[in-house]
Amino acid sequence: MRASPQGILYFNTMKIISVNTGALTTVIHQGREIQTGIYKRPSSSPVEVLEEHLAQDHIADLTVHGGPHKAVYVYPVEHYDAWSQQYPELDFDSGMFGENLTVEGLLESEVFVGDRLHIGAVILEVSEPRQPCFKLGIKFNDTQIIKSFTRSGWSGFYLRIIEKGMLNSGDVITLTPGPREVSISDLNNFLRGHTFTESWFNLALASVHLSDRWKHRIIKKMPRPTS
Repeated sequence: MRASPQGILYFNTMKIISVNTGALTTVIHQGREIQTGIYKRPSSSPVEVLEEHLAQDHIADLTVHGGPHKAVYVYPVEHYDAWSQQYPELDFDSGMFGENLTVEGLLESEVFVGDRLHIGAVILEVSEPRQPCFKLGIKFNDTQIIKSFTRSGWSGFYLRIIEKGMLNSGDVITLTPGPREVSISDLNNFLRGHTFTESWFNLALASVHLSDRWKHRIIKKMPRPTS
């Protein structure tokens, strides 16, 4: 990784492997029909970035995907090999985790809340890690994937949309750093019960880039002062 005089961070390679979208799919879960948008496929043509989601991408539950803080979901292709070894019976095409962007060169440990990704005219801002719901278990035909996904720290991350435009496979990504105080890995480790300093808690709660939902979660788990 290197930095330009303008503060843009350049990793060895940062690019979109594929842009993935999907229609709503009806599946049977515990004896009832539900709809999910987790079955995404790579697009063969450029995809338009709209206000709070990608064109042609259908979202079933806005509490877990879509909206201002979770408009676009990103997953690093670097994790695919390890997952495919755990699930050799599955075909690991891009979009396997329901991500909109399968990317190279943007790992959770290197990406911070508030960082901005520039892809042509499009500007996207890192907001929070992904927490899987039961639909990932349906996709993998294994309910244990939820725990494995959380333990791994390979969460991928969500983006806000700052500037709209078009995205395509092969597009180069440049990263403009935000405050770089709270990384995606930090938030994953927080969820896994790791210990953090008072300074980290203060930075997270003061962040203008971290959603109120996440701040409330942090407050609930903050250690209580001892008398």
